[in-house]
Amino acid sequence: MEENQNHQKDFTQYYNELKEQERFIREEERNKKMMIKRKADLKKKGIICFLLILVSIFIIRPIIQSMREYKQDNATFNILAKMNYQFKGKFEVVSPKIDTQREITPNGLYQMKDQKGNIFNVYKKGSSIYTDYSSYLYKEYVLDYITKNDIQNIIYKEYTTKLNGGDYFRFDFGIELKEYHQLDLAIEKDIIPLMKYLERRCQKDFGNEAINFAVNIYLNEFQEKIYYYEYNYYDINYFKNKIKVKYITYLFDNDIIDKNVSTVEMQTYHRPDELVLFVNGSCSINSVNGIHFNNHAILHYDTMEYVVNIHNIIELMNCFNEIKYLPTEELYSFNYHGKIYYHNRHLFQKIKGNQIPSEWTIKMIEDFFDVTITYDYDNKTINIETK
Repeated sequence: MEENQNHQKDFTQYYNELKEQERFIREEERNKKMMIKRKADLKKKGIICFLLILVSIFIIRPIIQSMREYKQDNATFNILAKMNYQFKGKFEVVSPKIDTQREITPNGLYQMKDQKGNIFNVYKKGSSIYTDYSSYLYKEYVLDYITKNDIQNIIYKEYTTKLNGGDYFRFDFGIELKEYHQLDLAIEKDIIPLMKYLERRCQKDFGNEAINFAVNIYLNEFQEKIYYYEYNYYDINYFKNKIKVKYITYLFDNDIIDKNVSTVEMQTYHRPDELVLFVNGSCSINSVNGIHFNNHAILHYDTMEYVVNIHNIIELMNCFNEIKYLPTEELYSFNYHGKIYYHNRHLFQKIKGNQIPSEWTIKMIEDFFDVTITYDYDNKTINIETK
């Protein structure tokens, strides 16, 4: 009897284990089905979200673009208020006749007048204006300067250009030279004082309008500009070197002989503005949006040295143990003769310990790397050959 009880007990335990296994299997199957359903739901939701994004792109984007174009074409401001913002002075609209008290003035071409009676064009479109008023101011300044200083070698030209449905006034001016040897003195005594005077006058009359005049240098048929932005950044040697380089390049390009230019000057300043860059005989090429173009060594007039970007030569030099780049494809480091050097974009044409700059002068490249430099000014190329 006890044996039967034990057998019954074992059978009951076995039966309970089977029931537990069945329950576990059913639970597993149910979980699998739920997981499959959940994945299907997520997939559906993902597809729906993707479709909603596409719909948003094709519907909302044109709306935003239309709103942007509408703003550009219809951005509203009072044209008198805009002129008073750009220039210091009082102005009135000559034509067309509009209510100048309105906060909004229509787009289009206006003729306006300043306190001195100068009538000039202002073209309004959206949030911007285009005007020839600054040309009238430059004319006034230059003529005043000529009168006050009894200058004989400043020449000027007045003309108009058609733009935006109107004739816009233009005023070009500069220093006329008779011979090459007058160049240095003209820059020191004529051009720099004139630019200082123009800057002072502009600062009095210009509000938020950018000062952008240029002084021409005329020598026989040669003409070159010195721009105001250059005057702000560079010293007098920059201007002298720039004009001499431009003039002697002009002589070479046009097979002209100027007996006033010495052999030493020809050798010193016969340097093109830029040279097509070769490394080990291969042209250094860059690409932007699938468009390929040659890289160049650029002449800096202040130092009279050519400058290249390390990114444009490093892959062609074949002298590094290892080169590493950031995810942005900017140079991170290179291993040269067993020493690691790190790129520092904040350095300018100098090496500081194991930190190297982006811009290198050719002399820096010669001093740092074991290379030979070959210039070909006639064909406007330069080749960096690693030894």
